[in-house]
Amino acid sequence: PTFTMLMEVALYAIPFGSPAWRCNLANAFIGALACGVMCAAGFRLTSMRNPWASASMSLVWGFMRGVSLYAVSAEVFALNNLLVSSICLMLLELTSAVESRHSDQRVTFLARAGAF
Repeated sequence: PTFTMLMEVALYAIPFGSPAWRCNLANAFIGALACGVMCAAGFRLTSMRNPWASASMSLVWGFMRGVSLYAVSAEVFALNNLLVSSICLMLLELTSAVESRHSDQRVTFLARAGAF
């Protein structure tokens, strides 16, 4: 249902092209967002020391056959990739917050957002 609702928004938000083209464009945008979130997760994983490693990791992941094939057609897999990469980023943020003993509010927020 989430994917269908997002594609409905894309049909109204993009004023040109056929409906299939608009849905494919929105799906490509979701796939690009997934690559960006994966890059942020890699940046966090390398402790913010090596941005080139995280950028190359997300590019290699984004151009993999299975990821790029389903990012350019109206399939639910790009949204799944976005959600999984967001969960990975939240898990890395939560681990960092717990290790550096940040406020309990931030840890609670990240834990609840990840559980949601």
